[in-house]
Amino acid sequence: MNQQDIDELTEVFVEESQEIVENLNKEILELEKEVGTSTVNRELLNNIFRYVHTLKGNSGLAGADKLRDLAHKMESLLDRLRKDKIALSPFMVDILFEGIDRISSILQEIISGTDQGIVIDDLVQQLEEVLAGNVPQASEPPSSSPPTEEPQQPPPPSPEPPEPVASQIPPDIHRILTTYEETRLTQNLQHGFRIYEAILNLSMDKFEQIVTEVIHSINTIGEVIAKAPSSKTLPGYDLQVRLIFASLASLDEVTQTVHALPILADQHCALRLLIDSAHPAASPAQPAANQVSPEPSPAPAPEATSAAERPAQSPPPPKDRAPAPTKSAVPKDFSDQSGNTVRVDIKKLDNLMNIVGELVLAKARYMQFESELEGITAYKILYDNLKRNNKVTSKKLEDLREAILQVRMVQIGSLFNRFPRIVRDLAKNHQKQIQLVLEGQETELDKAVVDEMGDPLIHLIRNAVGHGIEDPVTRRQAGKPETGTITLRAYQEGSYIVIEIQDDGAGMHLNRIRNKALEAGLIEKGAKLSDNELLNFIFHPGFSTAKTVTDTSGRGVGMDVVKLTISNLKGIIDIQTTPGVGTKFIVKLPLTLAIIQVLLVKVSHHTYAIPLSSVTESFRLHPEEIEIVDGQEVTQLRHLVLPLFRIKQAFGLDNENHTKPPSTSFVVVIGLAEKKIGLVVDELLEQQEIVIKPLGRYLSQTPGFAGATTLGDGRVVLILDIIGLIEQLNITAKTTLKKPQAPSALRPEDTNS
Repeated sequence: MNQQDIDELTEVFVEESQEIVENLNKEILELEKEVGTSTVNRELLNNIFRYVHTLKGNSGLAGADKLRDLAHKMESLLDRLRKDKIALSPFMVDILFEGIDRISSILQEIISGTDQGIVIDDLVQQLEEVLAGNVPQASEPPSSSPPTEEPQQPPPPSPEPPEPVASQIPPDIHRILTTYEETRLTQNLQHGFRIYEAILNLSMDKFEQIVTEVIHSINTIGEVIAKAPSSKTLPGYDLQVRLIFASLASLDEVTQTVHALPILADQHCALRLLIDSAHPAASPAQPAANQVSPEPSPAPAPEATSAAERPAQSPPPPKDRAPAPTKSAVPKDFSDQSGNTVRVDIKKLDNLMNIVGELVLAKARYMQFESELEGITAYKILYDNLKRNNKVTSKKLEDLREAILQVRMVQIGSLFNRFPRIVRDLAKNHQKQIQLVLEGQETELDKAVVDEMGDPLIHLIRNAVGHGIEDPVTRRQAGKPETGTITLRAYQEGSYIVIEIQDDGAGMHLNRIRNKALEAGLIEKGAKLSDNELLNFIFHPGFSTAKTVTDTSGRGVGMDVVKLTISNLKGIIDIQTTPGVGTKFIVKLPLTLAIIQVLLVKVSHHTYAIPLSSVTESFRLHPEEIEIVDGQEVTQLRHLVLPLFRIKQAFGLDNENHTKPPSTSFVVVIGLAEKKIGLVVDELLEQQEIVIKPLGRYLSQTPGFAGATTLGDGRVVLILDIIGLIEQLNITAKTTLKKPQAPSALRPEDTNS
């Protein structure tokens, strides 16, 4: 195996392990709710055990010894919990979470490729002490079962049947196992798993696809240990493959799971139970109902019968062993995944999108050729053919673009699922009672945007916990429930995704913000500022109204980075707050950052592109419809006072020669949420699909522009930064206008960059 193969395997191992860690955090949070109850959810414990068991097996295969050793101790603890030999307590939950955190750190160490000094010895020692019965926090044993061991002594030899060993494996199976596979099989038996065999007789044309889907299906309820071809094949089939796997599920459940695959409809799959770890002496080759095994087992197998006809084939499992779950021993997240999924490097998707972008430009050039031919009679047939072909090409290109965009889209739940654990730990540190409500996890967003939004959301959540939600005593005195609520929701609004972070805490006090701004010299005494202008000070570097500084917040560091990150994603953040009621942060982000629809406009002799998703309407503007309020040009638009923004003046184009009189001006109304302005332009040209290109390192910070694009005729056109224009003017259409900030950020000299 060369280094490239090793790197690819390591990458897959890390990705899968990170998914397991995410699911473990979620499942252990659910387990924490079971503390103090008379019975613990067996399926939940089995799910957690399976995750850690898989993590241990994968890390052993990947050579991550430190991770494997820690997972092994955690697995032993979970096994004792499953068998009611240790009572579930808050300490148990904490030590499991600590284990998950160490595993995450080890994974980061593997990613970085450097030794970061992650130590597990102390945690392993704690786990060993717990396994020996030395639990720091006293816990009563479950009422449903008597104590099985002395509290301060290692567990005595169990009177259970002896653990299954490899010698009980049927000889025909033993011959096909490697040493590693035999070890994995034995470990599964020791932890209460059953061992099964699936024999697939397949046609050649579907061989790879069927085997892949069957393995994936089995992995949702267990672990495939070995895969081996067989020289025997049933008549009518080309190949036979044998799969050896472990699972907590019963034979009926395994049969139902595997035979639910549509791809097996015209194939042959026989399943048999090789070893039941609860009864290793039982007949080792029980075939599934209505299936016939084409290969003989070492001992004669009972005749296949329906499940209803063999209710007494095996006695019930002992009380100290977790029974097989009634539905499935598989975590929900595993069973929800489709077998037809593949991992794709985001760089490959970026490359595909770049190719589509070039095709969009090519389409624009063809459209330009088409318009040039339109008026030439001699080329009418050529024009008609070109127009027809362009129409077909445009449709196919649009389909391709949409398909690639969909591939890039991921559910925002993959990001939201991080926060229940974070809120739980922060609430515990602050001695507060907080519940987190997640809404709209199925909302889809470009993966690049989701990846970038992780840190900003973490900071907003920390602020909500540290400064938003009050402590239980304060909430009770205010007539609120002792448990505060933070709601994290997402939904689509046109071509934007809205993310809201809302709490029912103390809210923000505007007078406190004003006083802090005065102390910092950000405003002059007596300055008249709107509520929005005051709230925007919290995004100023180093600005904080917190009375105390904590480990997580209060230093005024971070909110400026939150806003910068969102701005870089072409998004906007807004604040709504009511003292004593709570605060809501509203983040609006574009669905995608690659290809967009724009409205082309002309100002003097220059053409600009306005993102169509920001345009609400346009209309002709007559000189008599313009008014001046506090030095700002405005016009009446139905019930709104709409501030006007003249691109010509802002970009230093008002001195250029132009022949059109003012009466030919047009207004393009742009805005996000309640923030709207009217861009005054000379002409409305056309709508067009364009590819956003960055301005480059030297021009990327040019105010007023979001990027550039190339039109079909080869002209380079600048794309206006709508969010930046709105925020620079700091105008809302909700109230009568205050004097706006001068748009000094749009300097004429910047247009020559």
